[in-house]
Amino acid sequence: MSELIKLANSLRQLSDEQIANICRIRSASVTGCKDFFDLAEAINKPQAIQKALLFVSKANSETLIKIANQEPVPAGLLENLYAAALVHPASNEVYPSVLAELRKLVSEQSAKTATAEETDFGSVPSGLSANEVDRDAAIAAFEIFQNLRALIYDVIEFGPKMVGKNSLGLNEAKRLAMKTGQDVEIVKQTFQIAQELMLVEITSGNWSATEYAKQWLELSDAEKLFELVRLWASPLDNDAKAELEQLTHPVKVADWLNHCFPFAKSGLAQVLTQLETRGDLLGITARGYLTSATRLLLLGNRAGALTEAENCLPKSQPNVILQSDLSVVAPGPLSFELERELLKFAEIENLGLASRYRLNLISVIRGFEDGLDVDAIEQFLGRIALTPIPQPILYLLRDAQTKYRSIKISGRDDALITCSTELISFELLGDSRLRQLSLKRISNTELQSRFPAEVVWRSLRELGLPASLVTDRGQPEDASSEKFNRNVKVDRLLDQIAKIRRVDLEFGSSQDDDDISRQIQLAMKHRAKVKVGAQTRDGKIVFFTLEPKSLANGRFRGMDKQADIERTLPLASIRSVEIA
Repeated sequence: MSELIKLANSLRQLSDEQIANICRIRSASVTGCKDFFDLAEAINKPQAIQKALLFVSKANSETLIKIANQEPVPAGLLENLYAAALVHPASNEVYPSVLAELRKLVSEQSAKTATAEETDFGSVPSGLSANEVDRDAAIAAFEIFQNLRALIYDVIEFGPKMVGKNSLGLNEAKRLAMKTGQDVEIVKQTFQIAQELMLVEITSGNWSATEYAKQWLELSDAEKLFELVRLWASPLDNDAKAELEQLTHPVKVADWLNHCFPFAKSGLAQVLTQLETRGDLLGITARGYLTSATRLLLLGNRAGALTEAENCLPKSQPNVILQSDLSVVAPGPLSFELERELLKFAEIENLGLASRYRLNLISVIRGFEDGLDVDAIEQFLGRIALTPIPQPILYLLRDAQTKYRSIKISGRDDALITCSTELISFELLGDSRLRQLSLKRISNTELQSRFPAEVVWRSLRELGLPASLVTDRGQPEDASSEKFNRNVKVDRLLDQIAKIRRVDLEFGSSQDDDDISRQIQLAMKHRAKVKVGAQTRDGKIVFFTLEPKSLANGRFRGMDKQADIERTLPLASIRSVEIA
């Protein structure tokens, strides 16, 4: 039996979560996999096996080498190797492809160890204190929290289209970069983190915020940090984490991981470098050193980690400064609840330890659409402002109230634009910026566009015009600033694996011609025997164990070793096919 068939059969015995864990460890994509044979091929690629071997701890690597050398190993030491699909659970043999990659890594490791100096990862770094590491990392963590919040609200408001393979378009990335004060590359990395945390998902070709994003926003900063640590440490096993028990000072990530994972010193050391770089971005490490909170959390001390994180993360404060230029300055970090209320009628201008927000006509109208009114906004600003509300802000609120719903857009395919006055309709027709919408007059106060209502609405809003999206009956559309997609499946990997399992279960019970042909072709490809159930003329099912030879012209030809004859069976008579 070929290696892939053995691997596919062992995958069938695992739970969906166990299979998903293997796929994550090996960075294997299951997109396009139709059955367990495709899945076995995906996780058995050399690059995927190398990823799995990279995160085999020192103890497990020694066990793996003993098995490869056919030395006896206690059964209790094999569980982790079974879970990583490195050893076949029935025969306790290392899979041939794994063995080939293992020999390469052992050879490379031996060559490098002969010339390399031993690193004492337990030495205290000179000139660096735990307080400095914790302080720098806390600032980075605070920034990533802000960037993720801004990204979620941006996705909710604009619903950007998917570009390429599950990525964000350049224009959207630039818009977020202006809001957060980060460069475009950091925005793209933040978006990747949001995907991995399952805060955003694709719905009908557009990005949307998941229901989990709403829960994540409501977490405390310390709990958000724990989620980032969980994401960052997902490839690491308990053996590596246990190494931290004896250390009380800052630990350099590269030295620690190289000590715990012997194969990391080989050709895949760049993966560990990426872990170190991402740790600095997420506030899990600083200058490559683990923080006190991260170390405690990896050791399972959640209470201690919570205390450390709360002591280091910037403290929120309840007040802002209102300025006559319509800006709102936060002299320190705002709590999530306060910022959420502020963003209902304000926009992010620049994020940081002292963030800046801005009010404008469209942001205030968005607040009205979210259920607020002028009195509610004034009361909120009066409660949080350190100074009286400037007159320009009061004028803006009154002006927005007057212009709210002065331009209403309805319809689906051909948008209908209803203006409150004839003057407004003339202004829209004469605006050169709206020529691409192909507006035409149908009455004194009504215009029509050949584009859908939402396209027209977004175009007018981006130009600062007070357009409101309404239903055909004139009722406001749901324009809530907190629309989360409740229908999105949070873990698509598990969903795809479940589909593969459903297809696999259908084989042998209700197979059609395509299923049967697929099984026979797989058996021929991997030189495996098949157990074929064929229906005779009197309706009985007869089973044959055959070595496949060919499949052509609606006929399957195979060698029956038991009877020592070659059989040819019409494909239409075959009712089931199983790998023998």
